[in-house]
Amino acid sequence: MPVMPKIAAAIFLALSAGAARAEMPFNLFCASKVFEVDQRNWTQMKALRGADVCNFGEFNTAADAERHAKLFGGVGAKCTCK
Repeated sequence: MPVMPKIAAAIFLALSAGAARAEMPFNLFCASKVFEVDQRNWTQMKALRGADVCNFGEFNTAADAERHAKLFGGVGAKCTCK
């Protein structure tokens, strides 16, 4: 394969990987009895924090998730999964 198509393919892969990463949602979790914002999904958070994990919403930006958390006292505030 000539050099130019290889470079174009590498650039395309790098850009598409970055775009996929940028589209990962931010989640507002109640984990270990406090609110936190994270890009992990529920399964990953459950594996990381254990049984006491629930999701309070999925957002496009961390700022949106943090703004929603303020309705419940903010990131770091006490919470329960019931």
